[in-house]
Amino acid sequence: MAQPMERASCPRLTLVVPCHNEEPVLPETAKRLLSLLDRLAQSSLIAKPSIFFVDDESSDGTWPLIESLAAEDARIHGIKLSRSSTRCIAERRMHNISTLKDQVAECQPHS
Repeated sequence: MAQPMERASCPRLTLVVPCHNEEPVLPETAKRLLSLLDRLAQSSLIAKPSIFFVDDESSDGTWPLIESLAAEDARIHGIKLSRSSTRCIAERRMHNISTLKDQVAECQPHS
């Protein structure tokens, strides 16, 4: 029978979720993703999970909601893109995260 992995040897997992006008679905998306991360961490499959919600110029309340979710849970982080930022900047930020030997996964919000 396989032994659970030691916490120190578990891979880190970072989910990257692009968001554009996701205010109606973001609370449920965050709830489901956090539940999934909890199950994976409790099974010793991952360690130090986190979620980055990337707001891509939403015109609704997506960004304030991301800020609120991040204030409630330390595993949630937000990146806000604006017209003056470029896709290159976002890709560079994600590259910096992924070079930390994390596992980075990109997800689409549930709509």
